[in-house]
Amino acid sequence: MKSMNARNLLIGIGIVAVVTGTVLGSGALTTVNAERTATIDTTGDGSAAIGLSVASNASSIVDDSSGDTLDLTLQNLNKNATTTMTAFNITNNVGEAVGIQVGSSESWLTATNVNTSGNYVTLAAGDTITVNLEVDTTSGSGYSGSSDATTITVVADTEKA
Repeated sequence: MKSMNARNLLIGIGIVAVVTGTVLGSGALTTVNAERTATIDTTGDGSAAIGLSVASNASSIVDDSSGDTLDLTLQNLNKNATTTMTAFNITNNVGEAVGIQVGSSESWLTATNVNTSGNYVTLAAGDTITVNLEVDTTSGSGYSGSSDATTITVVADTEKA
């Protein structure tokens, strides 16, 4: 009889171990969902952490900004030519150096003095850089006419400074 009780005890312990392992799993955390309150203040492009403004000597740029965002219209471009112009300023109001990249969604528009090929230009706290744009209206550039619109993206990253 004693061996039967020992066998039952071992089977019982085995079952408890399997059930406990199944219920508790490995103990690894997979998901946490927690609500938190955050206050987010926004400001216009001119006074934001990364300030954007039309360059004072931007002769081929019309400032179409209506409120808090920078909107530009490029004018007086030569047909079938590549035109480089002074466009807008980027000011670092963050308080520490940032890496800056400027890109466009179209191949016919590039920033010539701010590297757009994956490298960042370092902009020290309080400094401003003027962005020059190059517009290629030659055939094969992808430019289709005066109504072409594009988005210019400015990326600022403190870890890339």
